[in-house]
Amino acid sequence: MAHIYTGIGWTLKELNRPKEAAEATDRAVAIYREIGLPYVICTLRVEGSFWFSAKEYEKSMQCYQLALAEPQVDADLMDVARDVFNIASALLHLEKWEEALGYYLDSRARFKTQKAPLQVAFCDEDIAHCYVKLGNGTEAMHYAQKALDFGVTAQDDERIFWSKFKLGQAKKLMQDLDEGEKYLREAKALITGNRHPDWKIVCTIERDLADILTSRGQVEEAGDILRRIATIEESLEDEAA
Repeated sequence: MAHIYTGIGWTLKELNRPKEAAEATDRAVAIYREIGLPYVICTLRVEGSFWFSAKEYEKSMQCYQLALAEPQVDADLMDVARDVFNIASALLHLEKWEEALGYYLDSRARFKTQKAPLQVAFCDEDIAHCYVKLGNGTEAMHYAQKALDFGVTAQDDERIFWSKFKLGQAKKLMQDLDEGEKYLREAKALITGNRHPDWKIVCTIERDLADILTSRGQVEEAGDILRRIATIEESLEDEAA
């Protein structure tokens, strides 16, 4: 029966019904626990990913925490590091920056022991993001630079974009406005060069640039940027709004 619920979960996920998929998978977890089959941890991870897709971040976090709490013999250390990372990501979406930061630092250390530079770079990006949100430009710059070092070495445009975006925000926090503007404009050029850019992120970058221009007294130019942002954001609003 548990296997049936697991299959239903995956089918619902394919139908873009992640909340129902998570609920079905939760039933599978309960059955596996009851009969003592060794599939609880992997099924909890699947359930956590479904809740995350449904934007139920608290429930997603709880699934990964339960997976970590399960007794594990010969645990795959990469999987454990991913569990910690996924908890951090759920906390980040809940805007619990301090808690997310702690888990990201933990997962970074775990990935480092496994010699997984890509995963370490993912952590560095999100650590930088947390520090930006906490107003710590110095630490944000430190980790964003590490992420950029990886991105440039790996010739990974997405990593380069995110790290330059965070570097720009970090420099802005540190009142290094020229460098902040440079990195933000480079990040904007990278994301708008995509066929389907994330316009919400583009607007965030533009708003940061407007802040920098305002700080320099270039109020008219900043106003032009804000007007353009408003035009784009209006087109992104829900019809009901």
